[in-house]
Amino acid sequence: MNNTHNLSQNIILKKSTICIVLRTFPDFESAQSSIKYLLKNKLAACITQLSGATSFYYWNTTLPKKKEVQILIKSNLMLKNHIFPAIKNLHPYDIPELIVLSTDSIEKNYKRWIKKNIAY
Repeated sequence: MNNTHNLSQNIILKKSTICIVLRTFPDFESAQSSIKYLLKNKLAACITQLSGATSFYYWNTTLPKKKEVQILIKSNLMLKNHIFPAIKNLHPYDIPELIVLSTDSIEKNYKRWIKKNIAY
């Protein structure tokens, strides 16, 4: 009985969990394309674009340093399975960065606004 209660609590929590999806792009144009798509299809309530990011990473046997555009997608955790394929289809990288950060605490009016502006 306790396990069933915990499972239903988990499902309720996930339905209302606001998340931030981190994503980088090689340029402004590709970032804008994804941003417009995600907002138009209500997969995000708000997307913050941070230009001028520099990424350092291992790729094959090299260590590139690249200027990139970072975006922060504010959405609902339940939409992750729609956001990931959309970004993969719109993105030029072989392995796009897709990182979801769940929020433990969010201001209630902002949370309500996000929920009101996404499709779920």
